[in-house]
Amino acid sequence: MASKNYLQLENPSMAFVRFVIGSEVFVNLICQNAVDIFEEDKLRCAEISKLLTKKHLSLLSQHFSETTTVANFIVWDDELLRISTAPINPALSGVYFRTVQLPLPDLIREIYVIRGTRMMSDLLKGAVVVLKKGNRSLALLMPACSSLIMQTTADEEKAADESIVMGFAMSFLLNWMELHLRVREALT
Repeated sequence: MASKNYLQLENPSMAFVRFVIGSEVFVNLICQNAVDIFEEDKLRCAEISKLLTKKHLSLLSQHFSETTTVANFIVWDDELLRISTAPINPALSGVYFRTVQLPLPDLIREIYVIRGTRMMSDLLKGAVVVLKKGNRSLALLMPACSSLIMQTTADEEKAADESIVMGFAMSFLLNWMELHLRVREALT
């Protein structure tokens, strides 16, 4: 998904890195959803989901090794607030994010759970809209795509622009369907 660069970000840039990582969190959730749908053995499903997350974290950590400030990598105030109040790494509690520099793999591990939880919450919001208004599959993805724009750019105008978010959601929907087919083939 990230290779499409739907937000037309400069590559290389920290915004592009943020987009790639946010997209990969979303891809992991899509894969876990597909495994949950196609795998009947729920214990095996849970183990596969755990391994998918572990593999994603490992690959992202290998690919992105630079060091940056927390505030340069995490630009959305909502995420900074979550990290400052309930960090996975206790050393991040109450620090000044504009000065603390960490390797990207450490930041990725810190933000992975927060972004995954946010994406799941956004998908549930989208599902509520779908249930209320009928089969509108793009509505399912629009809150998550808006959040991904905020995670990448912190640009509230872009994240609220329905045409940008809808285009983004359309491209993600196509990727979602492709991923579901690949997971289904892998499990059969």
